[in-house]
Amino acid sequence: MTTSSQFGRPGAFLCPLKDSTNVLLAPVLPEDSERIRVGLTRMSSISKYLRFFTATPQLTDEQLHYLANVDQVNHVAWCALDPATPGLDGLGLGRFVRLENEPQVAEFAIAVIDALQNRGLGTILLAMLCSKALERGIRTLRGLVLPENEFVATWLIELGAKLRHGPDVNQVDLPLVSAATRLDLITSPRTRATEAT
Repeated sequence: MTTSSQFGRPGAFLCPLKDSTNVLLAPVLPEDSERIRVGLTRMSSISKYLRFFTATPQLTDEQLHYLANVDQVNHVAWCALDPATPGLDGLGLGRFVRLENEPQVAEFAIAVIDALQNRGLGTILLAMLCSKALERGIRTLRGLVLPENEFVATWLIELGAKLRHGPDVNQVDLPLVSAATRLDLITSPRTRATEAT
């Protein structure tokens, strides 16, 4: 397995997508704020709308700081980077934040640049989030999904999520024990990384 020291990213490892293209999975670091900003420009208007509920999100410096400065305990974030580029360009991001009033529940979100969509990266990031959440005593990942985002809603329901319809936004609660088992059958980032070497 490729070691994290090769890329200067603690805890990083290579993982193949469905087409065997390798991505580098790594915990988010403070210096990733610029990668997050640039990655947003590599998402189409429809992708931005489905993820952020607006087609033209403008992340402030304060928001970028929040997204890139995580404690990896109650606010966990992992990124997918392009190991073939000198600057390790950002390809996707998965994160969750534990709810203070429901410590066994965390709100999660995943974003993948358009060029990498439908190649399994979202599933890999979700599998990583499930693994990290279970390690931290979290039992449910909660997401907000627009009604028109049928692809993501169907995907999460197939993994065992319960969907609650809202007037503008639907809530999905993904129980992690059952989801982790299903995701493990589909893909386990570390297993795939091992198989790739």
